[in-house]
Amino acid sequence: MSNWEQLSIGQKITRILEDVSLPKEHHFEDFGRPFLTVYQIAIEFEKRYPEDAKVLRENGDFIYRYFANELSQRIKNKTISHIEPAWLSAQSIQEIAFHYGEPGQGNLRMEGFSMFRLRRD
Repeated sequence: MSNWEQLSIGQKITRILEDVSLPKEHHFEDFGRPFLTVYQIAIEFEKRYPEDAKVLRENGDFIYRYFANELSQRIKNKTISHIEPAWLSAQSIQEIAFHYGEPGQGNLRMEGFSMFRLRRD
């Protein structure tokens, strides 16, 4: 059994995505739920499930990369249908900083960012 099934990672990511809300003063109801980048999902996973995150880190992969790969594959092969993927281009983005842990960790320069959200019902 893989870590994905053994640790119920899909269900835990679903809970993280369920808890994302729009600010109270927003005007985008028609846009659906907000997206989280895979980095934001990994950060929230680390906060909520530190023991599970430790198991995943012991396998030598970055948690955000593991999540991006697993979610993408499972969405593509339709074993996950309630999560919607998207891609944020890095065009004109010089740097995005995600804050968790030590200051300065998480500053990323990439070609783009995978994002996910729960699909509309």
